[in-house]
Amino acid sequence: MTESPLKKSVLLFSTKVSFLLFISIILSFCNPKKQKTKQKIISIDSVDTYNISGKNKANTSFSQKKEETKEVFIKSDTKNTIIISSLLPDFSTYKNVKQKKKAFFSFLTPLIQKENRLIIQQRQFIQEQYQIFKLKDTLSTENITLLNKYILDYRCENTDLQDTNTYNDLLLRVDIIPQELALVQAALESSWGSSYFVRAANNLYGQWCFKPGCGVIPRARKEGETHEVAKFETLEQSIRSYMLFLNSHPAFSLLRKERAIKRKHNKQPDAISMANGLKDYSARGQKYIKEIKSMLQTNKEFLIETTKKNNALTISSLKVKGNSN
Repeated sequence: MTESPLKKSVLLFSTKVSFLLFISIILSFCNPKKQKTKQKIISIDSVDTYNISGKNKANTSFSQKKEETKEVFIKSDTKNTIIISSLLPDFSTYKNVKQKKKAFFSFLTPLIQKENRLIIQQRQFIQEQYQIFKLKDTLSTENITLLNKYILDYRCENTDLQDTNTYNDLLLRVDIIPQELALVQAALESSWGSSYFVRAANNLYGQWCFKPGCGVIPRARKEGETHEVAKFETLEQSIRSYMLFLNSHPAFSLLRKERAIKRKHNKQPDAISMANGLKDYSARGQKYIKEIKSMLQTNKEFLIETTKKNNALTISSLKVKGNSN
């Protein structure tokens, strides 16, 4: 039986469609433009945010001026730039300034508390080992290894675990950063969560790194400079890095001393007094401190409200001792 012209046309059309689909599939695998580029995320462990020596160089590891970090671009082909997705809400949608501030503080508070809890756990461990040492008992090999890790991480000047000064040095450094201070600095450095750095690199505090490819190259970087704006997998890592920086870098010894004075008198560390130790956080020096203190006062209402809602974390609330001498 002879096939009708209609059937022949349908068969021919189907063959052509199948052939075209086959060709398109082959081309999709061959065309590099269609393939997605894998982005290597730099973890906090591989971001060298502490590669600075000397007190006067601390400001080179952080954003220097608010005006300088307000508008940032990458020195690369923007078509090939991959932005890290951040869980940070889009605070620009808030038209009411008060609501925006409340939302910003409310979002970050649990994250800051989480990192402070980790510090508290470290501090408790150090205190326990210090008590064992004072009782002339032998520390376990595992605990000695962990203590040595803290000594390295927090850049302690004393390293001998048979010396009382080593434990005191650790306890001076391994302590919380007041929630209010962490919130206000995040607001200032990230322009209330709207800066390019926080949106693209989960970088809340304008931290710099110095290994090639560790972060984002700012447009304002001068010829000969090698710093990049650190890139983090999560906002928690940014907060953790910020706290470790304040607790370990020589430039912030005054900040730690202010906190230790409060501990000595069985008082909670407060943001205002510790802000006095932030002179080298920015090239603006005393002006930066003044702005931080001003923001603490201006946003006091929102900070108090956030504290009440989130049950602000304190050392005393968890029955953690001060310096165990």
